[in-house]
Amino acid sequence: MTDRRLPDYLLERLALGELPEEEARAAQEQLAREPDGAQRLSDLRASNADLLARHPPQAVVREIERRQRALIVQLPRRRGAWLAASAGVFAAVVLAVVLRQPEQTRIKGDATLLVYRSRGAEVEQLQNGAIARAGDTVQLAYVRARQVYGAIISVDGAGTVTLHLPEHDGEAARLVRDARTELPHAYELDAAPGFERFFLVTSDSPFRASIALEAARKLAARGNAARTEPLALPKGFEQSSFVLVKASP
Repeated sequence: MTDRRLPDYLLERLALGELPEEEARAAQEQLAREPDGAQRLSDLRASNADLLARHPPQAVVREIERRQRALIVQLPRRRGAWLAASAGVFAAVVLAVVLRQPEQTRIKGDATLLVYRSRGAEVEQLQNGAIARAGDTVQLAYVRARQVYGAIISVDGAGTVTLHLPEHDGEAARLVRDARTELPHAYELDAAPGFERFFLVTSDSPFRASIALEAARKLAARGNAARTEPLALPKGFEQSSFVLVKASP
């Protein structure tokens, strides 16, 4: 009898929000036909969240570099080059397996979210999955290629949904094309645990920001799923997202 279970590699990509919209829908439908499909997906997401909480990316990178330096110093010189290469391979494998971070989630979208952190006079562009802390000041920006109208919202680990663009609920903003455009105001992260995830929702046609807000509230109500799953938007909308991982105080 042919195995109809969703392959593990597709299950993992679905959990990370890496599948395109149509493939994600097909994977969800296949899981729905499995007796334990929903549980498989739930268990994997819980495992991913636990793994990331126990192995913060920056801490693991530091530990790998420390061990690499220690091993090179302790072993004879003639083995140093080989060991350095081996340690580098080991580091790459650990980072790929333990700390696998999805690229910025795009679902049929051509607009990009950018996130910067300011500390005094220093401004740092953050990568998707970067570590952040309560009190960090972040500046949001976007680059639009094609679609004309957009809204930016965020969901945090406490389930709070915030509208960033436009600044008040109403018509979605008309986006500036082919240029990096910063939002008018920076944003200070609060003490909500786990994560802060920003969504850029776009459309070729004018729309109410409440459409994106309602989708975000429904996703936020699903708890940790808001960290990886896309917004459920009507046809004609596109989205991209950016996740900050909240470090413990």
